[in-house]
Amino acid sequence: MKITQEMLTEKNACQSQVDIFKAEWPEGVEIRLDVLYRAVELKLDLDWFAINFLKAPAWKVYEEATAPAWKVYEEATASAWKVYEEATAPAWKVYEEATASALKAYEEATASALYSALQIK
Repeated sequence: MKITQEMLTEKNACQSQVDIFKAEWPEGVEIRLDVLYRAVELKLDLDWFAINFLKAPAWKVYEEATAPAWKVYEEATASAWKVYEEATAPAWKVYEEATASALKAYEEATASALYSALQIK
């Protein structure tokens, strides 16, 4: 399978990821194990790639294969996440209080626009 910058753009990849991909493989690249290892070195998001390019049977195999490593990662980062969440909780509370009315107005406008769009036949 050959992947190109255009394919990433069509799937709405983050521009920073597309830029990294384009710099490394301006003409696109055939997916091989060495290419995937290079993508890891470049910090490209392989999970995003899997979600957007693997079909259901392949996605299942991928999830099963990555599950043990994901579990180890979650266990290794759990204490750091707890500290992070405790440290940021007060700031998030202030942010949510400050943005609540704007978010409510946005959601109401979105609901109204969706309703109007659904009425178009």
